[in-house]
Amino acid sequence: TPVRTPRFLVIDKVDERPPPGDLAEQIEQSPFTYPIIAKPLTAAGTKESHKMAVILGRSGLNYISHPCLLQEYANHGGTLFKVYVL
Repeated sequence: TPVRTPRFLVIDKVDERPPPGDLAEQIEQSPFTYPIIAKPLTAAGTKESHKMAVILGRSGLNYISHPCLLQEYANHGGTLFKVYVL
């Protein structure tokens, strides 16, 4: 079985919060759909890096913080692979 990374969409504009309708249109044009996992763009080592949300539908887009990474939910069957590069 091939190991695949989840598809994602980066919302990186801090000063300009896209209206939920515009963001919903971007998601509808992306290669994935709801549920979506919203993750902050900050990397490991901060409290913020662990604040994730599951967006079940269009109305959930009102509650996400920007900037963030929107990632498809991938049912992994209980198996996860983590790869670290030094």
